[in-house]
Amino acid sequence: MGRQQGQATLQGVKGVRASLPLLLPVLAYLVTNALATLTSDDPARGVSLDLITLDLAILYGALVLYLITPARLLWGVRVWLGVSAIEAVIGLLAFALYLGAHAVVPGVQLDPNSGNAPLVYGTLYEGNIFGSYMSAAFLIALALVAEETVRRKSFLYVVLAATAVGLLVSGTRSAWGATVVGAVALLLLLRLGRGGRRSRLLLRVAGGLIAVGLVVGVGLAVLPASVTGAFGARAQGLLNFGSGSGYGRVLLYREALTEWQGHPLLGLGPGSFAYKLSGDTSTSAAWLPNLTLLALHDTGILGLLALLWLFAAFYVMSIGALRRAPPGELRAALAGLIAAVTAMLVAFQLTPGFNLGYSWALLALGAAAARAIGQAGTSTVARGDVAAA
Repeated sequence: MGRQQGQATLQGVKGVRASLPLLLPVLAYLVTNALATLTSDDPARGVSLDLITLDLAILYGALVLYLITPARLLWGVRVWLGVSAIEAVIGLLAFALYLGAHAVVPGVQLDPNSGNAPLVYGTLYEGNIFGSYMSAAFLIALALVAEETVRRKSFLYVVLAATAVGLLVSGTRSAWGATVVGAVALLLLLRLGRGGRRSRLLLRVAGGLIAVGLVVGVGLAVLPASVTGAFGARAQGLLNFGSGSGYGRVLLYREALTEWQGHPLLGLGPGSFAYKLSGDTSTSAAWLPNLTLLALHDTGILGLLALLWLFAAFYVMSIGALRRAPPGELRAALAGLIAAVTAMLVAFQLTPGFNLGYSWALLALGAAAARAIGQAGTSTVARGDVAAA
């Protein structure tokens, strides 16, 4: 009797893990954040941030459980893309209003803290976050455009155009560079497994990029020289960390590593980084612009390992599912989501946004897509066994 109960419990645990991919690393991430809070000098702030992290984990779980079927998953991807296009339009309008009151300084990111002017990128507040969000949607739409079985692509081209222009006006080198990395990753991912003829795939991806290039070219032709000159200066300084905010970031990284060395195992606690650069008179909280260093500083080696486990598990699961997936919209969506998560992680090495809902929602979409492909494969095998019997 006891053995049967144990087997039933084990099956129940396996069922929960199958329904909620990445459950164990997510729990580990929550636990290490809580442990770091208990050992910090400011547990009240740590608890408030831990509650936000718990909310994000609940959001992740709710989305994964809701997107249980391939149809729901693909609907969720389309909703994500539609919202991204709307956010791009809002951001562009806010950008235009901002330019009506403030000059653009060449090579310098626009300042969201500008008195009574509207937020420069609308609801997404500042360029790095706005840019990383645009990058994710752009890569997903590009993946779907490259899949020949996907119908009604006019919507996808609208998303590509809107998010590409949004990426441009973000003026952030982190988002630009992350998008290039994501696009290269997307090409490699689409060529994995049973992805169809490679030459045709490359042509479809190239066609999507050319269409986007034309839209961006028109946008650059319309914008005033003062704005396009600022974008050009940002592009020229892409790898020059002495320009823009790059050098300041390096100084913050050094300070974070120095502080972490005194608390290597569990860090100094969530939200504990308080160092500001000389001349920084803003009233906002200090920030550490690197997701990896932020995890190490706030939650120590244990917290960083939990974060690495979370994303390593995501890649193992999602790439494995992509290899087994037959050509189709679901496979293309998964490839786009993997590329989008990759670009997001690259962008977050210069401005972390893992404490924002869209990053966990993107992770949920990717996990749900991998699970949907895995379940489809299991169902196919099961049907084959029944037919053989």
